[in-house]
Amino acid sequence: MEVRPETSAGFGTAYGAAVSLVADEMAMPALGFSPPASEVAASTHLRGFVSHLVFGVALEVARRLLIAGVRAKIA
Repeated sequence: MEVRPETSAGFGTAYGAAVSLVADEMAMPALGFSPPASEVAASTHLRGFVSHLVFGVALEVARRLLIAGVRAKIA
């Protein structure tokens, strides 16, 4: 049983999209680590967004495997 089922929304893609938006599109330019979003090519934004989606899915797979392993040890 999931304590917070929303953590797995979209099989990790919701998390990946949120990280892409908050980290890459907002925080990095605000902190001066990257140029403003308007100065970056659309293809770069798309590549970053897709990369974060893949990252989110990978985290969800790892999370599910870890939870399954813990449950198997408990049972």
